[in-house]
Amino acid sequence: MLLTRIKSVGIAAVVGIGLIATLAGVTPAIASAGPSHAAAIATSFASHNGATTPPVATADRTVAANGTAALECPYAGCVTISNCDGRRESFLRGGDAALWYRYQRTPGGPFTDWYSLGGWLIYDVDVSRNTDCSLEVFGIGGGNAMYNIWQQPSSPTGWSAWGGLGGVLVSRPYSDSLADGRLQVCAWGPDNYYHCKSQIRPSSHQEWTAW
Repeated sequence: MLLTRIKSVGIAAVVGIGLIATLAGVTPAIASAGPSHAAAIATSFASHNGATTPPVATADRTVAANGTAALECPYAGCVTISNCDGRRESFLRGGDAALWYRYQRTPGGPFTDWYSLGGWLIYDVDVSRNTDCSLEVFGIGGGNAMYNIWQQPSSPTGWSAWGGLGGVLVSRPYSDSLADGRLQVCAWGPDNYYHCKSQIRPSSHQEWTAW
């Protein structure tokens, strides 16, 4: 059984990244947040090094109601989750079909502008947190296959390259932690069956079971 997620999800579809920029009063940039975010990720990882499970921040699940998006990310299709150090991070599929994100520089502080992680996505995304404290985002892209990208402190941007998990899927993915700490990701297939795969071991970003 999947454990309860520590994240919030907006329900309706994204109108476009231009609307995001207009509503947020910012101009999305692509790379300028990378180095500072990489440093923040590294700090978060170091502060929890050796922990077997990520600590749970308080009051960090706010779920949209009545078809409206969560207030901390007031854009349709957005999902927000906590880093291990308590900073919140939001993700969504933009009008250009790429993955966009923003984050708090300090727990409880204001969010940054929106930044692109690239990719080409068909549906809205989902995100879960690994036992090593890295956030991992899942989305359906080219060929209706599943793709993933995760926080990587050693990278200049703080993120890995996109990885491919295969499959032929026709819905937004749903990801969560299993009881042993491994992530599982699922989505509907064209055969009307719900297809899932899970990590071989906790935080094994590139090693997964078959669908």
